Amino acid sequence: MVYKKPQRSKTMKKKTVLCVMIAVAILAGCARKQAEPKTAEGFLERGKTYYNNGEYDLAIADYTAALKIQPDYADALFSRGQTYKNKGDYDRAIADYDAVLNIQPDYIAGLANRGIAYFQKGDLDQAITDITAVLKIKPDFIEALSARGEAYYHKGEYDLAIADFEAALKIQPDDVITLIWRGYMYGSKYDYDRAIADFEATLRIEPDDAQAKQYLEQARKARGR
Repeated sequence: MVYKKPQRSKTMKKKTVLCVMIAVAILAGCARKQAEPKTAEGFLERGKTYYNNGEYDLAIADYTAALKIQPDYADALFSRGQTYKNKGDYDRAIADYDAVLNIQPDYIAGLANRGIAYFQKGDLDQAITDITAVLKIKPDFIEALSARGEAYYHKGEYDLAIADFEAALKIQPDDVITLIWRGYMYGSKYDYDRAIADFEATLRIEPDDAQAKQYLEQARKARGR
């Protein structure tokens, strides 16, 4: 015997739809009744959730609310600065990082990200100053070394850039992005043998890296074989 799939009657369908509508209404009511944060910490945590969801304006509103309750809240200032930086509003980001560092001068993340904001704004000298200050506190901060190397590259100071990339690679030899950067620097100095060596090293780690393949081919052509 072949069994037919049970079919809902029209009455059952109407009851099901009604139950779903009631459930949605209850959930919506609960959401509306959810209390607003009452503490600076509460606003900060909700702001972080908004930030992680890409809702930057809502995140900024919550960080600002936290700061109205606690104006010297360094974590809220830093988080708002990060959000402004991600929105491309570098001046406001820098202002928040400044405020963080006035409250807590050893807030290394504030110093590092202010350097990045200056870099993204195009103020390379100030970016290098901030990142150098970070490296005095934390000499093995590989991201800071790489960031300063990029800043030196944009200033045309290739030897200083290479020195930073080499320092970063001593800490993490298999960092493919830094290997590519150093190879690119060598190529910019017409040192094609070293450039090729770095691109080949990259491809031993990441055989499918398209950028390394492209640069390797260009360096080989420039070298003449």
